[in-house]
Amino acid sequence: MIKSTSQIESRYRWAEYERRLQASETAVESLTTEAIKEALRFPFSKDELRAEIKRRNERLRYAKIMANPKRRSEYRARKRMEYWNRQTAW
Repeated sequence: MIKSTSQIESRYRWAEYERRLQASETAVESLTTEAIKEALRFPFSKDELRAEIKRRNERLRYAKIMANPKRRSEYRARKRMEYWNRQTAW
């Protein structure tokens, strides 16, 4: 079933909330996305925060792909082809 973007994002936010509950208080994973973006406004390097934002964006992109049957089948076909190409490259 194709879900709306708002349904996907609300489910994603709930999954992120559950992940934050499981993370320790000193870990970056326990911060909200807004808290991470606020910390990134300062001029010093925050590689761990940037990596967490990147992971969250990638998980949201993957959730959107998996929620749409047509895009999911195209994605899986592309991944199968990439895997096959890697196996036959030797």
